[in-house]
This record gives sequence, C-alpha cells and structure tokens, in this order.
Amino acid sequence: MKRTTLLLLALFVFGYTSEAQMPRSFIRYHFNEETWDTISSLPVAELSDLQLPHKVGLLSQGEMDLPLDTPSTRNGTVRYSVKSPSAEWYNSSQFPHTTAVAIFQVVEGDTSILCSGSMIGPHHVLSAAHCYVSFTSDSIRFDSLLVAPQFNNGTIHPNFKWALVVSAASPIEWYSDFSDITLLELNRPLGNLTGHLGLKSVENPEELENQFYYKLSYPSTYFPVADSTVYNGDTLYFSYGIIDSVGPHYIQIKGATGIPGESGSTFFNRDDGWYAYGVTSLLLDFKHTRLQPWHLYAIARILDNEPVNPLNKSSLVVFPNPSRSVIHIRTHSAINRVELYSITGQTVLSKEVENEVVSLDISPLRTGTYIAKVWTSEEILSAKVVKVR
Repeated sequence: MKRTTLLLLALFVFGYTSEAQMPRSFIRYHFNEETWDTISSLPVAELSDLQLPHKVGLLSQGEMDLPLDTPSTRNGTVRYSVKSPSAEWYNSSQFPHTTAVAIFQVVEGDTSILCSGSMIGPHHVLSAAHCYVSFTSDSIRFDSLLVAPQFNNGTIHPNFKWALVVSAASPIEWYSDFSDITLLELNRPLGNLTGHLGLKSVENPEELENQFYYKLSYPSTYFPVADSTVYNGDTLYFSYGIIDSVGPHYIQIKGATGIPGESGSTFFNRDDGWYAYGVTSLLLDFKHTRLQPWHLYAIARILDNEPVNPLNKSSLVVFPNPSRSVIHIRTHSAINRVELYSITGQTVLSKEVENEVVSLDISPLRTGTYIAKVWTSEEILSAKVVKVR
C-alpha cells in the first residue's frame, strides 16, 4: 500500500472541478487480504431525486430536537453557529446523535484521530475519500482503521464499543471531479445498535439552499485563523447553519470554515426522514461533496450485497492509545492474561481473563510509555501503550 503525508488542510486541492461529473465505478480495498475489486454504478449522468432510508438503532432512545433559530456566530455575516460540545445539547442515546463516529488510524498499536464519519448502514460508515485515499492515485494510505461511535471526552461509549474497518470503497479517481466520498465497511454491525442516517440526492438546488443543516464532528486541530478553541479530536461537537451556495457537485456556507478532523462528517437535516446530503471535503467555505444519484446507486449495491470479512487472526488493537484512563485490548482469539510493564521492566498491572476484549484502568499510572503483553489461546502479543495527562 502506498502512504503519503496527510494533508489536513487541503484548502485548495479542489480549486478546479469539471462541469460534467462522469458516473463511474467505485474501487474497493480489502484490508485483510490486501486486494482490490470494483463496484459498478448505473450510468446516471444528470441529477435526480433519489434517497436511501434512515433507521433508528436498537439502543437509540428518542430523537434530537433540532434548533431552528438563526445561529449566533463569531461573524455576523456568516449564518453558521459556533461549535459546541454535543453533550451540551443532547444525550448520547438520542438518534441520530448516535450515528456520529470518530475514525482513527492504527499504526503499530497506536491510535490517533483521523477524521469524522456517519453510520449509514449496519456495517457501513460514510466519510471523505481524502482522509484515506491518495490525492494522486486510488491507493489506500493506512494499514488499519478503527471506528468508534459516540467517542467523547476521550472515552468510548460503553454500549457501542468500536469496530475495525475491513474495506474502503471510493469512486475511481475521486480527486478529479469532487467525488470526495468513501464507504468504510466494519467487522461488526454497529449500525444496528446506533441506527444510521439515510442519504438523499436532490435535483433542484433551491430545495437545498437557505435550509438548516446540522453537523456532528470531531475537530482535532488548533486552527486560530478560523476558531480560537483548542480542539484535540477527543470530543464530539455539534454545529449547524444555513446553506447559501449550491453547485453541481458541492454544497457550502460562504465564509464559514471547517476544522481539520471534521472531514468526512455529513450535513444532515430532518425532512420526511433523517437524511445526509453532503460530506465535508474542504475547510474553506465549509464545502461539502454533494451526493449524486450515481454515488447512491453504488452505495446501495454495497449496502445490499456486502458479506463481512473476519478479523485478521494476528490483529491486536489497543484503544484509545494514547489514553488518560481506560484502555481496551482486543484480539481475534480469547485473551487469557494481560500484563502492563513500565519501560524499566516493572509489572504495573496484571489481569487474568477469558475474553476477546479486556479493559484496563491506567488512570493511576504516571504519564509515559508502557508495554502491554497479551497471552491468547493461540499466541503471545505485545503493543506499546502511552499514558497521557
């Protein structure tokens, strides 16, 4: 797999987009097998009204009461709200609050926030292609990805836990014409628990303009040009505003600015259902890829026909990592024992279990680097663990 440097700001990558967007196949990468295949889309060149339904999750309780007042802003000319922690607005079990996910890259056992996304099916998350796929080719930039619904204050949700990504599908040459979307397949049906957003393509731009749209996202970078808040990606934020510009391939709010980490989050609203209409692609003017009919046809084929790939037998994931408090260790086979060592070799924690997932509270430990040693029914594994303040 080819890796390139993550372009967090990507403000001008899509400065040019073609007038005619050509429908084409999606290309999909399978992480475990390191293989590719394609998913064809119907040749629908022109915009038309098309939708995929939402579904309330088994663990969802109630629905979000969306604000309809013109948002207070940092800039009186921009009709977009200040971002605020979503917990100030909603509880974690309200739908579609439950559909927001944080997406992490996993490198040699370490996890770090990468982008945002939304559950759109039992096994699938919608996000932005530029988070995962090269800007100049269709190659995947990461070895492993992890998804956590309702990740908040640096802690995973106790009901939803997390899942590994087993495949990623994006339009072929997505970078050529603002088709900046990707569909991530999970190894667990989290969407049955969280519920999932519907998707909608609308032909008439006037139906999209001057309407309220809402966002749940994980801003992860201090970006003082746009926002004085210090974001680090460990908190779910809520914001909303009024779309004032719709192009053939995008929807946006002029003068508004996104924050790195929000890429992949959706603009959604409540119409005759809960629908997402676009995916965050550019920070400048908060530009979103506008969902097209051919996108939805390909996505529908994936949602209807995807088997779920098993975890790789040698996989060991520690999440979140770095962590302030509790870490969760997961393997494919049952874990018998876990020990945590300091860098001097001292045993600081030990736990005997019979489970594929083990939780350890590292909050009493000093900040620094530790080594987790994991005994399973099949092998002995180890991973670095970082404790932070």
